[in-house]
Amino acid sequence: TTSMARLDALLEIMGPAWVAALGSDLSLTALRFLARYGHPEKVTRFGKTRLAEFFRRSSRGAWHHERAAAVVAAADATLRLWGRDGMDFDALAADIASEARLALAVTDEIHALDKRIAELYEQVDPDGIVRSAPGVGRVGAPQIAGRLGDATRFANLAAVRSFAGLVPDQD
Repeated sequence: TTSMARLDALLEIMGPAWVAALGSDLSLTALRFLARYGHPEKVTRFGKTRLAEFFRRSSRGAWHHERAAAVVAAADATLRLWGRDGMDFDALAADIASEARLALAVTDEIHALDKRIAELYEQVDPDGIVRSAPGVGRVGAPQIAGRLGDATRFANLAAVRSFAGLVPDQD
């Protein structure tokens, strides 16, 4: 979250067209682009055609010519706004690349943890009983199963509810 907020702020410094061109959610494709090409002069030298091909490969076809044209237009707008000497684009691009690489690394870690959690949950609850409870779902089920431990140690469902604090009794 911190890296994404910082990236958003750095892109706003370059100009508002960047967030519009890359999307406010900063997808993996946007992060890969920023890790390599977050410099307006680099973008203009790279060109629409090569940028469109980079986007097509990185996004598996979801991004292509339209997105490339929007990013090149954002780079042109930045150069018109600041001029070629109005800002230290090298330093700004280095900060953007650093934050983008951090966000990509954290995203990879999150995906690896999600996969590990799913595998461990399948071992603990192969029938998906906890996940089948209304409102629990894919995120809540591993949390409940992890805190619950061995469910067979409880005599009945009332004991599980009491342990979890989901249905407190009035004393």
